[in-house]
Amino acid sequence: MLVIEASVIFVTEGDGGFVGHIISGMQPSFSVTNDLIMCKFHKEMYGQPFLRAEPYSLLIDLSYGEIFQDEIVENYEFTLNVGARVIANGIVTRVLKSSGDRT
Repeated sequence: MLVIEASVIFVTEGDGGFVGHIISGMQPSFSVTNDLIMCKFHKEMYGQPFLRAEPYSLLIDLSYGEIFQDEIVENYEFTLNVGARVIANGIVTRVLKSSGDRT
């Protein structure tokens, strides 16, 4: 598993973003080199939804990220997707090698 820190902005519903609340712990897909891989993002907001069009610094666990560790580097631009819908745009600010015991 690879863990990154990223600056993320969630897309508004009017711009085609996710309909409903976006909360810490969601598991969307992360776009990397024309693939989508499983991820989970974290922010200590405990059930409070994220505001759209506001920047957030998040930790993102990439379950299969080590396969793409040569591509996922600082300043890598990505999207978070639910199905074909882009729910957020982001940029990697820091790459970590291990997530520890996050739940």
